[in-house]
Amino acid sequence: MPIQTERYFLLCEERALESPGVATLLEIVRSGEFKAAVNALPGYKIDETTGSVAHLESTFSSLGTKAERNTVALIRTYPP
Repeated sequence: MPIQTERYFLLCEERALESPGVATLLEIVRSGEFKAAVNALPGYKIDETTGSVAHLESTFSSLGTKAERNTVALIRTYPP
């Protein structure tokens, strides 16, 4: 029985999205193999938002205008 659900994010500057390392990371976390491997771990479940990119202020609306405009949330995972 799940006790708590947590969301996990990886943040980076928007310009880093075009770097080879971040591009490779996104390719991996968006793959079916990665999602299957994580979903096989007890207590973890990834949904369709994993690997999505969103601006920080839209992901964390409580930050309001305090969020850096060029910062994005990269990876979202949601355990059950």
